[in-house]
Amino acid sequence: MTNRTDDELGRLLKETFADKENLVLDSQFARAETADQLPVATRPRRAPILLAAAAVLVILAGVLYAANPRGGSEPGPAGATGSGTQTNQTTQVIPNESLIWAATIKGILDREQNPTKDPVLYVLNAPYENAGDTTKQTRGVPFTEAERIGIENALTGVAPIEWVRQRDDGSGDCPANPRGPFIMVGPIEQRAGHVEVGVNIWRDCLNARWVTFTLAQQGSTWKVTGTTGPEAIS
Repeated sequence: MTNRTDDELGRLLKETFADKENLVLDSQFARAETADQLPVATRPRRAPILLAAAAVLVILAGVLYAANPRGGSEPGPAGATGSGTQTNQTTQVIPNESLIWAATIKGILDREQNPTKDPVLYVLNAPYENAGDTTKQTRGVPFTEAERIGIENALTGVAPIEWVRQRDDGSGDCPANPRGPFIMVGPIEQRAGHVEVGVNIWRDCLNARWVTFTLAQQGSTWKVTGTTGPEAIS
C-alpha cells in the first residue's frame, strides 16, 4: 500500500465526502441566496463531517495494516484451502478375517520347520472346503481385494505373496521344475471361544501336509493355539 501524506489524505477526504456534503447543503439551503442569509444555528459546519470521515479512514487503515503489515499480498500455506484427510498418512486397518488366514499360513510354515526362507509364497486365491483334509477340496468364493491386501500386510516380513488359481500340478502332471510352496486355506469356522481353519501346503508336487488349526484372538491379532482332527503328511 502506498504511504500518503497528511495533505494527500485531506484532499482524499474532501473529494470522497464532497458530493455527499453538497447534497445535504443543497437540500437544506436550496432557497437561501447566500450563506450569510442563513441563521447562525443552521450554517453549514464542515469540521464535524471531516473529523468523522477522518476517523473512519484511520480505522480502515489500521485494519488493513493489521491484516497485511508488509504492504503486499502473501500466499497462504499450501493446502490451507482443503480439510481432507491425507490417505498416504492413514494406517490401513487389516480385516479380522485376513488376520486369521495370515496366522493360518504362518502356522503351517512354522510347523514345517523349514530352515530355508521362501522367496515367495504361492497362495490360492480362494478358500477351499476341506483344505485341511486329504479328501477332495471344493473351491469357494475368491478373496476380496481388501482381504488379499490384508493377508499380504499381515505377512510382511514373512515372504511376499503371489496369488494363483491352482497349483502347478493342477492338470495332474508335475512339472520338471515346480514352483512352491503352494498354500491353500479353508473357510473360517466359528467355534465357542475360537475359530478353526483348514490348510494344506505343497512342495515339489509330492511333499505335502494337511492340518486344521484352532486359533484364538490375542489382543489385536490371532494366534494358532493347536490343531483339531487328523494331520496328514505325504
